[in-house]
Amino acid sequence: MTHDSKWKIRAARFCRSGAVGLGFALGLGLAAGCVRIYNLHPQAVADRMQPDLAAWLGDGEGGGHFYQAVAAPEGVTWAEAQAWAVAHGGYLVTIGSAAENAFVFRLVDAPEFWLHDASESLGPWLGAYRTGDAADPSDGWRWFKGDAPLTYRNWAPGQPNNWDHNETRAHFWAIRTTAERLATWNDVRASILLHGFVVEYDARPKAY
Repeated sequence: MTHDSKWKIRAARFCRSGAVGLGFALGLGLAAGCVRIYNLHPQAVADRMQPDLAAWLGDGEGGGHFYQAVAAPEGVTWAEAQAWAVAHGGYLVTIGSAAENAFVFRLVDAPEFWLHDASESLGPWLGAYRTGDAADPSDGWRWFKGDAPLTYRNWAPGQPNNWDHNETRAHFWAIRTTAERLATWNDVRASILLHGFVVEYDARPKAY
């Protein structure tokens, strides 16, 4: 089974009066959905031309970029997610501020993007990875895009901890006694199969 047949790009979930159903994009089936203006600060807006693309109009490096939340119900590794993003002209999301983090989380704050067990909720992949073998698990983290060091972090309490000495990738994560889904980050093995990822594009993809 190809990746394109087992993954689906999620349409924007947030609806407004008069919104219309969606068709297909990039050969992947889209669920019916609609768009609305996000009430975030800095202002963010779901793109009206292609609802499965979300445009963030905030300040900073991510301002004016486009984002896609991709659900992978059969599971996807970090490398597979990154390869899909690059093949479609983007990269796994880079997050540079609390406002951007909140915006990206809103795109994946839905059950299909999360994997649950008895104690924790494992959310979609982010573009951060850890290099080197520093003793401190919080050292050596960089973004795939531009191999840039993290200037903003939103690690969950006690994270990153490199629990099994091989946790080198970042994703959204929550302890279920606190919440089903949170915008906090955790470190995890690159080979684990998560249920989604977020792609960032510097400009509107040519396919749109």
